Amino acid sequence: GHPNFLAQFLLLTVAASVAFFFTSESQRNKNISLALIFIEVVALTLTLSRAGFLGLWIFFLCFFLGVAWISKSRVTALATGIVFIFTPLLLAVSLQVAQSFVDLKTEPSSFLSRFAVTGESFRSIKSRLLLWPDAFDAFTDRPLLGYGPETFQLVFPRYQSAELLREEFYTGFADRAHNFVLDMLVSSGIFGLLAYCSLLALVVKHGVQRARATGDIP
Repeated sequence: GHPNFLAQFLLLTVAASVAFFFTSESQRNKNISLALIFIEVVALTLTLSRAGFLGLWIFFLCFFLGVAWISKSRVTALATGIVFIFTPLLLAVSLQVAQSFVDLKTEPSSFLSRFAVTGESFRSIKSRLLLWPDAFDAFTDRPLLGYGPETFQLVFPRYQSAELLREEFYTGFADRAHNFVLDMLVSSGIFGLLAYCSLLALVVKHGVQRARATGDIP
């Protein structure tokens, strides 16, 4: 399958494994959870999906902020937010500075290439910034139910801008918006996106209620 889809799936399994760790009472289950989290994070890293890295960072940021907030430690919550926000920014800036002095190994298949804003990586980022407005235009023409599952590559050529064609291969086509929300909006419309978000919200609500019932959170 596509590495980005695998990364999206792994993000859900990481969240489930973290929840399993904090709601398990036996040490055996906690050890299994830690092993699963380690394997899932390693697998996600091997996908080289920038969106997956970003999603993992946002998940842990929100998770630790939530834990700090529930524990009534506002200072801890603020410190956690600062650390999680500024550490990746510092690493990204350090990588760009290092690139100007040392020729780091940033071939398209390397881990560092996913963070170095140069060459193919920069072109990829620029093409997405051009693709997203065009995908949003496609959504606005059929906002309620969308065009149907797996129809993006059939619909998008009608909305693809000339600038995007110049940036990408002229004979190529986009089969995804490279943005999960836009993909859902184009394929399933507002109703589809709301249904998906509602399902996730129910899962989270059930997990919180179960954790409160077992005394894991106040």
